[in-house]
Amino acid sequence: MKNKKKKKKEIDDVSYTDMNVDGFSWYEDKNTKKKKKELNNLQITKRERRAIILAGIQSYLPFFLIFLVSFCLAFLLLYLWL
Repeated sequence: MKNKKKKKKEIDDVSYTDMNVDGFSWYEDKNTKKKKKELNNLQITKRERRAIILAGIQSYLPFFLIFLVSFCLAFLLLYLWL
């Protein structure tokens, strides 16, 4: 009985399956590294960078304004109703 000691189970943290599943946030396509490298090597001026940022803001501005107006309208209706 003395020879029988409880052995601790060792946890093996090694994963033998491919955890790179399409759709997950950490998914990396084979071409992703190439695209990231190309973007890092992209030479743009400050004026071009500002133009890109401004274009992005202008593309989302209508959606933001619709959301803001609908939220204010809902708040106004709740204020008048209650």
